Amino acid sequence: MAPKKAEEETGAPEGAEAKAEEELFQEEAPEAKPSAKRVALAEEKETDAAPVKGAKLKEACIFHTEDTTLNVLPAASGKHLMALGEGGFQYLLAGARGSVGLTGGRYMFEVMITENRNLADSRGGGAQGPAPKNYLRVGFATEESSLLLNGVENFFFDGLGKGFRQGQVVAVLLNLEAAGPNSNTISLFCDGKRVTDPKPLPESMKGKALYPAVTYRNVVLQVNFGPNPLRPLPFKCLMLQEAAASNVTVKKAAATPKDGKHQVLVPIGLPDEGTFDWLDQFLAKNKGFVELSDRALLEWAEKSGCKNGGKGHLHKKSCNDKPDFAFGLQLLDNHSVQKVLATIAPLMPRNLVVMEVKQNLTIDGRKQVLTQFPSSSFKRVATVVVGDPPAEWKSWVQEGLLKEKRAKAEAQIARKKAELAKKKLAEEAKRKREEDKKKAEKERAAKKAKEAKGADAGEEEKEEEAGDEEKPDEEMADKGEEEKEGDDPEEEPEADIVVELTEEDKQRRFRRKFVHDLTPKVFSSSYAEFTLPSKEEGFDDITYAWQKEAKCKEYLTAWISEKKLTQRVEDLQV
Repeated sequence: MAPKKAEEETGAPEGAEAKAEEELFQEEAPEAKPSAKRVALAEEKETDAAPVKGAKLKEACIFHTEDTTLNVLPAASGKHLMALGEGGFQYLLAGARGSVGLTGGRYMFEVMITENRNLADSRGGGAQGPAPKNYLRVGFATEESSLLLNGVENFFFDGLGKGFRQGQVVAVLLNLEAAGPNSNTISLFCDGKRVTDPKPLPESMKGKALYPAVTYRNVVLQVNFGPNPLRPLPFKCLMLQEAAASNVTVKKAAATPKDGKHQVLVPIGLPDEGTFDWLDQFLAKNKGFVELSDRALLEWAEKSGCKNGGKGHLHKKSCNDKPDFAFGLQLLDNHSVQKVLATIAPLMPRNLVVMEVKQNLTIDGRKQVLTQFPSSSFKRVATVVVGDPPAEWKSWVQEGLLKEKRAKAEAQIARKKAELAKKKLAEEAKRKREEDKKKAEKERAAKKAKEAKGADAGEEEKEEEAGDEEKPDEEMADKGEEEKEGDDPEEEPEADIVVELTEEDKQRRFRRKFVHDLTPKVFSSSYAEFTLPSKEEGFDDITYAWQKEAKCKEYLTAWISEKKLTQRVEDLQV
């Protein structure tokens, strides 16, 4: 199982996350001549900060548990950040976002690598782990951003050049002043010296509260929000902790439950009947929950730079519930990470969603979850997502179908336009070849006539005059032919794309999927054992998302009976 932070990464199309990884700086050798860029950097436009007028920020900027990935281990009251590094976690990025967002002014925070951790790299199949092993990204992010800085709703610098070294102090300065040469920019300094020109903030981040954020792997960090800098800049700049109260927004920590118990949610839904879609909608509305599942771990590993040879969800033997792990890294492929997560998740004060389609549908599977998360520490809630979904859900499904049809129609029109353009180019090339051929034939005929012997000079002059008189007519004919050929009767003015749902589409309750939730073999061997949860199993609460308990039980009984008529029998004993 793995964590998936409930989030919406805005500003990028699905399946194609935007990447804004800035190469930081290339340190020059002592004997190297200063470049034009180095000269430009010397002309600093920032000036000393004026004293803050009015109230200052009172709350300390910290890292709330819910604003860190599951592998983050804070120490020294949050001033140091470490991360899990065994059992495959050495391949995964860790991310943390501060609790104070800047809305104005000019402030900075600092990060220093206090230790590089050289952990064992256990490989299988000869694959290499993500590079570099020791890695750091620093920047600012909106509240909607992923905890792993990726350039979507966040802006970051990394050490992909010669890298951030252990002991270096990296400072990130955010200038949100209303006026000035560097307004709405972000800059990087290393050991007190500027190493980048001010970078403009993306338009999608302007006007929003921007929180300090770090993403790292196999390093120990010291994070300094102030009040005093570790390495002063060439000009006086206030630290984030010294910000004016009017220039910040403070995010409060998630409320602690009255009984001290966080919630463990166990969704129970039938395969290919909206289970994962329901979960995605739930996470989008309940950002304080973290998903524990194999699909979340797969996504986490891929975001960390691990290459999955099994192609994840798209692999022919894969499914959404248990996607293939073929990274060529033994500790990922043999599910060691899941085992570590199963050990540490119950120790963390978080709201969790345990997403396992098959496991959550069986009594024995649910028993494992209840054993893993004791009632003394967690409120165990089973949510049944079975039956006929509400009208709002069906409307969402139909809107998705319309979008798919529109996308297909637009793609078809684009292909048709491309084919017409290709055909037009071919016709123009053919016309050009024919013109060149006619021209060559005329030249050969003229040369042959000129060289003819015994022709009368007077006759030749008359023929030439007659030829000259015919030329305009020939040119006009050729031109008319070209215009005729140039007409494109197939090219029609663009019309609005109109798509409609068929009667079958209107009856559809769940989205069509390219990959099933369970593999055919697992499904056929287990569906007869599917049951709904009961209080006797030990759940603190059981809720029903779509229909009442009696209706859900009727639906499941009818569903199993229908599958028995169509499914092949696995492991039949003769």
